[in-house]
Amino acid sequence: MAEDRPSLLDALTQVLQTGEPVDLQMASSGNDGRTFDSRIRAVRAPGGITGAVINITEITDRQAAMHLRETQARMFELLHEGVVVIDINNMIRMANPAFERMFGFQAGSAVDTSIEDLIAQPPGMRRDQLDQHLLGTTPGMSPVEFKCRRRDGSTFDAACVATLTHVDSETHRLAVITDVTERRGLEREILEIAGREQLRIGSDLHDGLGQDLTGVALMLRSVVAQLRKESSSARADVEDIISLVNGAIESTRAMARGLAPVGADRGGLIAGLQSMAVRGMERYGVRAHFNTSLKEPLTLDDGAATHLYRIAQEAFTNAIRHGRVTQVTIDLATAEGTLTLSVQDNGRGFDERNASNNGMGMKLMRYRAQMLGGDVTISNNQGGGVIVRCTCPHRAPLAGDSSPRGGFPLKD
Repeated sequence: MAEDRPSLLDALTQVLQTGEPVDLQMASSGNDGRTFDSRIRAVRAPGGITGAVINITEITDRQAAMHLRETQARMFELLHEGVVVIDINNMIRMANPAFERMFGFQAGSAVDTSIEDLIAQPPGMRRDQLDQHLLGTTPGMSPVEFKCRRRDGSTFDAACVATLTHVDSETHRLAVITDVTERRGLEREILEIAGREQLRIGSDLHDGLGQDLTGVALMLRSVVAQLRKESSSARADVEDIISLVNGAIESTRAMARGLAPVGADRGGLIAGLQSMAVRGMERYGVRAHFNTSLKEPLTLDDGAATHLYRIAQEAFTNAIRHGRVTQVTIDLATAEGTLTLSVQDNGRGFDERNASNNGMGMKLMRYRAQMLGGDVTISNNQGGGVIVRCTCPHRAPLAGDSSPRGGFPLKD
């Protein structure tokens, strides 16, 4: 520290002359990056200043820690995601500028606000799940999505990841919140486009290819009739061809039903779920039952009915593939503005401790439910097996509604 010697001597002279304390910070001239804090204090006697005390302390680690905290603070300030620290009483103790902008706070005013005031609880989402993830003592590292409320009362879709942290020796929750409104809108649009394309292909299969194959079968029957009159040996071959064409017609109709299972021309959601139960018995040999408890007639558009059907289809298929089931029950109920769809089986259940809710099928089911403003839960049933339950808001028929939509089968 030879280069700091002149500064140290100047500071020492100043202290001896004035008696005022001086603090200096000095750096090592080597490559080790060591830093020292020097404090010079006067020694006083009745006759005046008699000397000085120089205290030199290495502060290399302290400086590194301070620079790290400054860097972290700058990162905290510059993040586009909202970052918030919540205490055990659900009060905000720290929030970055992005969080304050996201929720409409003035700079520095989010502290001491309850995080619960900023959550717009969807009617169909289970509050205990949200509490456990964001407000409870065991938050999860997988994102959970829910609606948030800005200071002006408007809402937006948010994805949140939370974890435990410690501030002043007390347990807090650190949550990172991302506004996913635009992403959800794009996902919704993509899903709707895919749904419309499926409906179009299903219609083309049913009204195009299906009708063409039916025409071919009718023409071949005329040929068979003519060959029968002529006692031709080719009649048996043509009849075999007719059987193959009829099989192709049935396959085409099945594909069309699969692509558009709950359209108005198919009879709506109830008819689709009834057909699902019947096909389950025919294809897999399980006892499949479909029950309804509709205290409010269904008022679903084709999009909502399709989402619910696909949720039930995924749960039904999973039960058959993985549950070793012999019986599956599908229940559809409406009451007090809420629609509940559940699929229950009598299989072997699953290990809840090691179960993952992040599989693609579960993600799709949950996303479809969130499109309807609700949520999906999966749990072991007390009587054995698994129960998948989707709960979402349901609008009761208005006075001007001519008839319920998307629910009741059409008459033949």
